[in-house]
Amino acid sequence: MMAVIIMISVMVGLAGPAMMHSIGDSRARDLSGQIINLFNTARARATGSGRAQLVRFSLAANNGQGGLIAYEGNNSSCNASNWAAIVAAGCGPDGFCVEQLDPRERQMTGDKLQLSLRTTGAANSWAESDADLCYEPTGITYWRAGASVAGNLFMTAENNGGAGGTLRGGFRFRVQRLSGATQLSVARELVVPLGAGARSGQ
Repeated sequence: MMAVIIMISVMVGLAGPAMMHSIGDSRARDLSGQIINLFNTARARATGSGRAQLVRFSLAANNGQGGLIAYEGNNSSCNASNWAAIVAAGCGPDGFCVEQLDPRERQMTGDKLQLSLRTTGAANSWAESDADLCYEPTGITYWRAGASVAGNLFMTAENNGGAGGTLRGGFRFRVQRLSGATQLSVARELVVPLGAGARSGQ
């Protein structure tokens, strides 16, 4: 009987880490899917509501793990909506935020889910600090990244090479599952093209 108990204990000890790794990997995969859903929902909401929809990425959010917040504009135009006031109102009962994504809510104890953005613009790396994607009911998608986020300059796909740098078609996100600086799972990438739905980049 003791031998059987010892064998079961050893098997559980061996299977436990593999099971936890599988669960952690599944959560990273789910986070990628939720990012895709957030952008596609914002795009559909713009058409359904008749109001511009802004999705803002910040690398500094959530203790530097990155985050996304979707806001609804006060009219149909990305450029005419008062985004400074809308963002300042926050996500409380009186705010205009309609959805937010915090990677920390999906990670396991001991893991860190890191959300990064590559715009191929000013940063040209996975270290882009800030970026906005704005959808209008007409189907036009506007964007801005880096220093231009603080200003009032939105660009379309035709503005590549302007003040905001070159976008080359859309935003590219990466989800990493980390323990310290060690990557625990395969990094997952997804793309958010201008004028099309978000999708997996792998």
